[in-house]
Amino acid sequence: MLEGSGLDFTVSRESLVLTSREAAQERLIVGLYPLPTHVCGGLAIQSLIETIETSVVVETWDTVGGPGSIRAVPEAHELVISQTLDVHEQLVALMRTGFDADLADANRGVDGVPVRVRRLRDPA
Repeated sequence: MLEGSGLDFTVSRESLVLTSREAAQERLIVGLYPLPTHVCGGLAIQSLIETIETSVVVETWDTVGGPGSIRAVPEAHELVISQTLDVHEQLVALMRTGFDADLADANRGVDGVPVRVRRLRDPA
């Protein structure tokens, strides 16, 4: 509906906010994503980060001058990703289909971006 109007939308505090496309692209949201179960160790984590940065809206990452960032917190087994809502939607789709089925039933936090996802493992 907004296509061609120069307008875009964001979601803030459970409200739809109409704004300029530029303003929507400047609003960064921080999401915490679980590292995929098979990813452990520094090289594997760095490889995952590079895969994300080179396959999801490449020009938006800080490594190429964009506003978004991605950092690993290995001790929490999570990625901390600061990006726009559009990019987070693509990240969730990528993580669900390509990396980690655990995100399929993840609890949603702010604006539908995962804020905390925990795995419970069987003690056996």
